[in-house]
Amino acid sequence: MTLERRQLIIAENELTSICMRKHGFKHVTAIPPVREAPDPAAVEGDNIASRKANGYGLSSRGQGNGLDGVGVNGRYLDSLSKAEQARWQRTYIGDDTKKINVTMPDGSTVSTGSDGCVTEARRTLYGDISKYLRVYMVAVNYTGEAYRLTIGDPAYTAAVGRWKQCMTGRGYHFDSPKAAYEATDEEYEKAEDKAKARRQEIAVAMADAECNRQVGLSKLQHEIQQKNEEAMAKKYQADILAYRELEKTALAHAKKLVNPKLLGS
Repeated sequence: MTLERRQLIIAENELTSICMRKHGFKHVTAIPPVREAPDPAAVEGDNIASRKANGYGLSSRGQGNGLDGVGVNGRYLDSLSKAEQARWQRTYIGDDTKKINVTMPDGSTVSTGSDGCVTEARRTLYGDISKYLRVYMVAVNYTGEAYRLTIGDPAYTAAVGRWKQCMTGRGYHFDSPKAAYEATDEEYEKAEDKAKARRQEIAVAMADAECNRQVGLSKLQHEIQQKNEEAMAKKYQADILAYRELEKTALAHAKKLVNPKLLGS
């Protein structure tokens, strides 16, 4: 997450909270962490030293900074009557029968509320909601589209097959690095003995990294992903550039409307 994107999220959350309070609800502004923990299954896949020290990072996950209002707002919502919960939802995301529908480049449709505090906050920052929704969805998702192409690339799937053979030789039976991470995560969450679970996590994560390094999986994935991202960026260039311009304008609005200390927190 870039500094600018984080500031815009804070501004959107703050404007949403102000709107909710105007309608008589308690609402705390959610502040995202300065740094988001990366998905250890997706990055540094062949960093053996990192995996030896941190495993997949499961033990340090979910340690919030104490500023995130999501939990507070959720508990407050749960405390309301059914009727007030329904009113809260309508106030927050708008009337479910009133939608703005936007057709994406791939022909799919994305919808958002035409009213409600979230939409009003975005309208204040970005202006035309239809334009915002289209270019935002393209700008934040084109790398995901590139990733889907990457993991379907024959060269990548062949390398995953070699990784799987390497892991089998070490006594681990997973179809992919993602499967290894997810299975280890699930076992860690269920485990009563977290120290033992952490030792197992580190063992699997190290084997994962060593096999990754042996078959050159991360290096190959990076090369294919970069090629695909360049292709997707070219394909969606107009929308991506439009979003960057929209983001600049929105950030200028945010700095006028929201306490600078909050944006810089």
